[in-house]
Amino acid sequence: MEPRSPVRVESQIQLSADAPLRWDVDHEADTATIYIGEREEHVLRLCRESLRDLVHTCARALAEMQAGRGH
Repeated sequence: MEPRSPVRVESQIQLSADAPLRWDVDHEADTATIYIGEREEHVLRLCRESLRDLVHTCARALAEMQAGRGH
């Protein structure tokens, strides 16, 4: 039996430029929840460390896109 992954994927999401985003912070649990879509049909719940890693990764991807370089 293979070890369980720390990531659980339930869907793939492509965001348009005008996709609604909202967030809530649970200070007691030290988590942030990101709600995506008109009816908040997609939800991403992250601990502080995972949120920091995601923001760092997104910032690097954005910098690369702005520089016009490929993947």
